[in-house]
Amino acid sequence: MIFPMFSEMMRERVCAGRAGGGLSQVLWQSFLNLIFPLHCVICNEALEPDNKTFLCTRCFRKIRFLREPFCEKCGRPNSIGLCTRCKTKPPNYTTARAAAIYEGVVRGCIHKFKYYRRAYLGESLGRLMVENLMEFPLACGCDLIVSVPLYRGRERERGFNQAFLLAKVIGKFLNMKVSGRNLVRIGAGKAQTELSAKERFRNVSGIFGVKDGAEFRGRSILLIDDVFTTGSTADECSRVLIEAGAGDVHILTVARGE
Repeated sequence: MIFPMFSEMMRERVCAGRAGGGLSQVLWQSFLNLIFPLHCVICNEALEPDNKTFLCTRCFRKIRFLREPFCEKCGRPNSIGLCTRCKTKPPNYTTARAAAIYEGVVRGCIHKFKYYRRAYLGESLGRLMVENLMEFPLACGCDLIVSVPLYRGRERERGFNQAFLLAKVIGKFLNMKVSGRNLVRIGAGKAQTELSAKERFRNVSGIFGVKDGAEFRGRSILLIDDVFTTGSTADECSRVLIEAGAGDVHILTVARGE
């Protein structure tokens, strides 16, 4: 157990400290695999050097990918047409989709990514989202990617905004511009994980803003975040983007709750 943990820690430090240029990405990755062998981020089983998911086969097979039927608007699993919530109170966004259910292996990966500063997991989690784009054709019609912002103090503490790292992976795949600093979080608010569904909507009300609305005016937005739970954050961000002049707003996340 000790060596995999040490290897993971050193890999993170080397990746974080690496300056641009020099060795190609492929050669650099091969060097890291030789010096710091890959291990599954969930069970620590040794991985093949060309593994891109940081998960062993057994753990990867435990992921429950989100497939139809789901609500055609918010993506809630096991719903046909519009779910009851979307019929009663339609959200501001046009559609929302996620790659997988927020449980088990996916939950573990996201927690390591966010709370244990494993920034390199953004690439593998982003790949899950990229594969899900094949099931989400509306997203491919967007013309600007926006990441859900973190409060500045929280981003400094974490060292990165996980949504922005994911957005960059999607941006490379779609060859699309990523806007990471125009949609901003004005207030910190309480951690959403501590709140009920109603409290989550109140907690995010009024805490997002836009610096320059011209970037969003008339654009179809693909809004990226890590987890969709109640949809309160996605809904409030969408409201602000639409008020700034955006057209459709489509949400894509790594995971969502049931």
